[in-house]
Amino acid sequence: MSLEKKLRGQNYDLIDGAVRSHRELQLWIDKAFDRPNLEKDHISHAFKSDVKLTPSESVALTVNSTDTEAYKFNIGLTALDKILEALGLGGAKISSVIKTGKSVEISYGNSTVVEYGEGYLRDYLAEADFLHPNKPFLNHLDRNNILVLSGIVYAENLVAKIHTDFNVDGSIEAELKTLLNANIKVEASGSSDLTMTAEGLGKMPIAVKAHRLRYRRGKFIDLKLVTDHNNLF
Repeated sequence: MSLEKKLRGQNYDLIDGAVRSHRELQLWIDKAFDRPNLEKDHISHAFKSDVKLTPSESVALTVNSTDTEAYKFNIGLTALDKILEALGLGGAKISSVIKTGKSVEISYGNSTVVEYGEGYLRDYLAEADFLHPNKPFLNHLDRNNILVLSGIVYAENLVAKIHTDFNVDGSIEAELKTLLNANIKVEASGSSDLTMTAEGLGKMPIAVKAHRLRYRRGKFIDLKLVTDHNNLF
């Protein structure tokens, strides 16, 4: 099944950038034509409320290696390079070793989903006061530029299959193993295919659910889900 389609069915967007610092209840600024930028590392750094927010671990959404996102070759290698950068392997450009091919498939495994209910977030914000009000932040609120991350999908395993257009020999495997410094297992999976596997990555965020905060003149109005089709991150 398409990973992106599965995530969208549960109102999550797949993260396709190199930034992997996403955590639940962060506040991000989302302005037109730009990727969102982190504003507050936690909602409590901007608001104070008597309503307690308690996370839940969803069992409705699990991600495994059968949920695959397929890319055309160059786009796929770019996506894979971004993931490697997020894992601290920023110098490991797979595209420097494999320059031509057909396609790339990326999948994840050993996933967990942590999220906060929309109703609880509404109650929290309806009761909340500003902790340190400042004009720029208030302006962003009134312009509906603030997002709260209400859920995160984390994964601990990564699998990437690279379908090349040439015969893969031992020298290619060896070069990739040297490039990746033995952090990722590399093996040929067919005459022209390579499989890269990384396990035990810790809680790496791979998808987010976000709601837009709607305010008017500093007063909370509502929340709006924004991550079922927009690919903001």
